[in-house]
Amino acid sequence: MGSIVEDDLVRRRKTFAQRRSLSEYAVSLPSQPSDAFGIHPKDDKFRFFKKGRDFQPRHAKHQFTEDELQTLQTYESAAILPSHSEVYRKWLENEPPRGRMESWTILSIVSILTGTLAFILRLICEKFQIIYIPFIQNALETNDTLSLSIYYTIASCGFGSVAAIVIIYFCPHASGSGLPEIIGILNGCVVRNVLSFKTLICKMISVIFVVISKLPVGFEGPMVHIGAMVGACMAKPIQRCFHNDSSNGCCPKIGCVSRLCRYRDCQERYSLICVGAASGVASAFSSPISGLTFAMEEISSHWSRKDTWRTFVCCVLARSTTELLRSLETTISEFNSGHAMNILHLPESALFDMKHDLNLSLLIFIPALIIGAVGGLLGAVFIFIHLKASKLRRKLFSYIQSTQVQNVLKLFEVILIAAICSSFIVSVLHLSPCKEVNHQEGLSDGRKSLELQSYRCQKPLNSTILENGQSLQAGEYNQGASLLLGSWEQMIRNLLSRQTFNYFEIPVICACFVCFWTFSCWTSMTNVACGLLIPQLAIGAIYGRLMGELLHSSLKGIMERYENVGWEWVDPGAFALMGAASFLSGTSRLPITSVVMVVEMTNINMSLLLLLVMVCVMMSKFVGDLLTHSIYHSVLEIKCIPYLEPDLKVYDNDGLKVSLELFTSSTVMKSPVQFVGVKESVKFLANLLLDTNHGAFPVVNNDDGMEKTYLGIITRLELTILLTKTERFDPKEIEKDDMDRLRISYPEYSSTKLKNASTANMVLNKYSSNIVYKNIYVNLKPYINVSAPSVPSNFCLRRTYMMFTAMGLRHLVVTDRLNQVIGIITRKDLMGFSVEDKIRAILLRNKSLSFSQSSVSTGPDCDIEVQSTVPIVEEENEDN
Repeated sequence: MGSIVEDDLVRRRKTFAQRRSLSEYAVSLPSQPSDAFGIHPKDDKFRFFKKGRDFQPRHAKHQFTEDELQTLQTYESAAILPSHSEVYRKWLENEPPRGRMESWTILSIVSILTGTLAFILRLICEKFQIIYIPFIQNALETNDTLSLSIYYTIASCGFGSVAAIVIIYFCPHASGSGLPEIIGILNGCVVRNVLSFKTLICKMISVIFVVISKLPVGFEGPMVHIGAMVGACMAKPIQRCFHNDSSNGCCPKIGCVSRLCRYRDCQERYSLICVGAASGVASAFSSPISGLTFAMEEISSHWSRKDTWRTFVCCVLARSTTELLRSLETTISEFNSGHAMNILHLPESALFDMKHDLNLSLLIFIPALIIGAVGGLLGAVFIFIHLKASKLRRKLFSYIQSTQVQNVLKLFEVILIAAICSSFIVSVLHLSPCKEVNHQEGLSDGRKSLELQSYRCQKPLNSTILENGQSLQAGEYNQGASLLLGSWEQMIRNLLSRQTFNYFEIPVICACFVCFWTFSCWTSMTNVACGLLIPQLAIGAIYGRLMGELLHSSLKGIMERYENVGWEWVDPGAFALMGAASFLSGTSRLPITSVVMVVEMTNINMSLLLLLVMVCVMMSKFVGDLLTHSIYHSVLEIKCIPYLEPDLKVYDNDGLKVSLELFTSSTVMKSPVQFVGVKESVKFLANLLLDTNHGAFPVVNNDDGMEKTYLGIITRLELTILLTKTERFDPKEIEKDDMDRLRISYPEYSSTKLKNASTANMVLNKYSSNIVYKNIYVNLKPYINVSAPSVPSNFCLRRTYMMFTAMGLRHLVVTDRLNQVIGIITRKDLMGFSVEDKIRAILLRNKSLSFSQSSVSTGPDCDIEVQSTVPIVEEENEDN
């Protein structure tokens, strides 16, 4: 190794007492935030409507503060492909071939477990609703508003506090829906402790209690995270197995189980996580196709045709498992109640079954476009308010220094939300008027999913079920109780019900809108496990129903005058359906998933109504993209998780799109680079690990005449494991390159963290402080990733980005014409804001030079090579 680099390390070296110690991940950086919403950047000086912060059209790059950039630096990347070293190749030669049956068995287990957990969650949430508590049921039956208010509030606060305690004191990583973290992980970012078994258990406990507490959130969003954790946990026994028997690099022979406990690299692990997440969507919403499209559109950043087929099969299997268990549960319930059993009977599985056909008119396209535009606008406003409220919450918590006090206040916050929300619901029940209903003719297909509740009504609501399945209802029902007292899924069914004009008056609908808009937004940023998918559908259905009721009331006179024209399309339930789809698209910006999910959940079988849903979704996405990023990517940005877009688009200061073909890899690379020789002293490597925080080091040839020639790359963790796992270095090793001298097996060498960080620090400090190890060398050749790609300094920037994202790289080395290392590119260097800032600086410098010179020099001091004084820009003419 050159003396210049070594002298630089000596100058930067600290005393032994001041020397930084490495964490279990072999870095000395601050730990990743366990509660990202509790971190407040103190240098946020941006204006309230600053473009690029919370108000950011889709093409605008998010602007981070310096504090946020420091948080962003705590996140590392993970390469999709394994390190192609001699150690890996030797292990691969001895590894038994993997059959298709083994792969499908693992995928089937993930799908079945995910479907089973979805069934368990839904069953518990349905059977243990807050209204089934005896004293609350008694208060409802006796119309005792005071007792109902007290009991309902106490029960809601109690369940909510349990949901918060599990997260705050046991597993902060399980808060929220977990969707942004899964998206970041599958994009190649390392988000620690999010996919552990402990997080899985705490997530399930918290989401059960928060749903039972009647806070306006759902468990469907966390099911995506739960499914991903099931997939990730399937890879955990392998690592433990290899750690326990690392001498021969293979698991103990335990029959068929040994094949399931194989080592799996990052690519296989990502595949299991993606399949599990998609299965979570399929089982939670009874929609396997939407699970597939959700994985394709949002979750996965690396997709292939093989992934399409495997994910589709697993989504179908997950939903089939849920429906089978549901059928068994129905059979057991019928047996216990003395009814006839039908074991093969499968009840209607659509979450919101709406089969009733409507005679539609082309005039409905006008309100469909309006509903779509409103959905995009409201979705953007919801995201903007959510981000601003989250930052205000973080700012308030930043004033409190004590962690114990912060935890108590976080718990009190959840209790406060539950108390206010439950009091609001009881107030709506008390103030809502009762309406008379008489369904002696039997409910039609459009109203059969309608479930009405009678509370504080003079004529109790009586229902009779006939042999043909029709329900006869007569009496009075409370509008507020019919919407807010049952499950949130039943509320959405009531809103989507057909031929039910004026069943729910406008003031009651507005009260439901305030309840869901306010408390779902507030709850989602607290320390509980919850999701926003059900609130998204509910908010959209509420304002869609509201617009339908208003249109029906305004056209009522005309409809009575011209009865034969055909006004059946003016149905509030159909408008609620379009509203649900539009708000889901307006917040998630997933048009295909929104359409497929609504179709599968509601059993739409009308081509024209399906076309209307598509129009709403399309319009909603267009409007929403003009105002903000999607809700998941906005949360990614507020949590400072580095995410690489699938297609990078950069704009200059005038808003014109800049062609990345005009720039080179040297534009974004970091230089100079800390590299190591293929044969280095143990002391130098130990000092390098203790004095730097680089995630990887390019390995160069240090033979005479071949200095700095790029050979490959070795990661920081691999180098740390190599040094700390070696009991004794052989001075003669430098003369031997044979593979018989390998110290550790590949599974242990490629571990994701150190087994014992304190021991590793002690060993590294011994190597660093003992002069003996300066003359003892280690041969890195067997451990180098020789297939780590590199690009020349004049390589196109656009192709550099495509290579980095498509191959799932962690580092990309930049070389000169002699294949000598001159720079390196990481994930942070290719993030949109970083690339845009560097290109804008170059454009500004070239523009200023063009005023003083007639041409721009393209000599070696220039950052890029251009053929004109100012790079050509083009107007944005593509879909954002």
